[in-house]
Amino acid sequence: MDQGSTTPTLAQFKSACRREFAFLRELGYSELQDSDPAERFNVRFSNGELTLSIRGENWGKHAGVRLFHADGREAPVGWFVPLSERRERPAFDATGFSQLDDIRIAALTISRYCRDVLAGDAAKFVAVASEWRRVTDSQYRQSLQKRKLP
Repeated sequence: MDQGSTTPTLAQFKSACRREFAFLRELGYSELQDSDPAERFNVRFSNGELTLSIRGENWGKHAGVRLFHADGREAPVGWFVPLSERRERPAFDATGFSQLDDIRIAALTISRYCRDVLAGDAAKFVAVASEWRRVTDSQYRQSLQKRKLP
């Protein structure tokens, strides 16, 4: 890798995504073709129901990883990690690029905490996606506040 730059190239980004998330193939996932030319730093893997999206963020400084359900629900990968373990990063070999490190850490996290979800555990995905929606969607939050309890 070219260590003269602080950001990886598109080829390095895509190669890292494919390498780090290779374990998804054994779970029935395949890489989707680019759907938006404006989003070049985006690699997606899907099994038809769940899609894992890895996006380059902050001009090459970070990567965001989320799971999307075919019905539109989404859940950030970090939310599958138990609260007591969220402050600690898994041990990993640094790449020299913070964005590629983010990809490596996300792959380790998913491999450890999301294999059951990726293999079809809908209940765990629904729980995390619902909590994510409650926290991020103000209209949804307001609708929950207006409910009358029995």
